[in-house]
Amino acid sequence: GCRMQARYLGAFIGGGILGASVSWVVNCTLVEISLSTFFAFYFGLLFFMIGGVILWRVHTSGVTDAAKKPLLFCFSSLVFLSGVLCFVLDENLFALSASIKVPLYLMLGISVCFAFTFSAMDLLNWAVGLCGVREGRSLVESPLQVYLVLGTAVVLGAVFGFIFGLMDVEDARGPELRERLIEAEDICLPIGLVVGAVAGIVNELLGERMASTTYARVGDREIYDDDGI
Repeated sequence: GCRMQARYLGAFIGGGILGASVSWVVNCTLVEISLSTFFAFYFGLLFFMIGGVILWRVHTSGVTDAAKKPLLFCFSSLVFLSGVLCFVLDENLFALSASIKVPLYLMLGISVCFAFTFSAMDLLNWAVGLCGVREGRSLVESPLQVYLVLGTAVVLGAVFGFIFGLMDVEDARGPELRERLIEAEDICLPIGLVVGAVAGIVNELLGERMASTTYARVGDREIYDDDGI
């Protein structure tokens, strides 16, 4: 009904806004890492900590799903590598050719996008739970929804990092830096807007499917209980 349509519309708009925000955050973060030694060290240490926390949680939580362990290990390795790349891509410390920097910015863009996206989703889940607008449901709670957010973050981060490195934004200075950053954002913003909006709709569809499956199981259980089975 109207309520469901409002949810899909909200997911479409919210996903688009989040995707557009990610494009801006990734580009600005990559600029700061490239030009500021302070931010290069800050994000480098931050990625080291995040990678360590992921490995620690995998080890202490006793992940039993054989398919999840390699995925989590690969991601934690990527985060550690991104910490190293923060120092390598600092223009004040190293001078690299454009052909080398493009794939490095691609990997760094993935980590920045992932960290921001999942932090934003945690914040939105907390806000939704606090307001109680989804009747106990979180925005992202099923494994398929988590994989959707992960895949979207990887794709957007890779695209934004690739565009940033390809346009050689980090080598510009002064007014030229601002112009190149705006040019890169003019390309990244529509991509983030469209991909984020589509991901928002798909996430809502997955949530509805999981909710209907859960309600069906609860209904079957109540029927069995009434029959004394």
